[in-house]
Amino acid sequence: MLYLLLCLWTVIKSGTFLTVSQSPLFVIQQSGTPVRLSCNAEGTANPYMYWYKQDKTKNLNMMVLSVAPGSVTEVSDKRFKFNRADAKTFTLEIESLPRDASGVYFCASSVHSE
Repeated sequence: MLYLLLCLWTVIKSGTFLTVSQSPLFVIQQSGTPVRLSCNAEGTANPYMYWYKQDKTKNLNMMVLSVAPGSVTEVSDKRFKFNRADAKTFTLEIESLPRDASGVYFCASSVHSE
């Protein structure tokens, strides 16, 4: 059985709260089944959004970055699909959960200025 654990990050930027929420918060899923994780950012108009994975060695690796809706950096592991359909929501989908997908997944967001 694989265990996927999600956490919540809140960032304070220039006196403004940027709140990031994930759902579901905790997933226990068998390998070979689909998983969908959703991230929502509130507090700014168009934040950068990220997905990170912490593996069993405690290394934290950035999986993907999205700077705007419809914009996602190249993903090296094609088993993971990312979608940012609007400014505030960024999803991670795993069609068939591989055994090595176990870990802690974090969604993060940052305020940027142009």
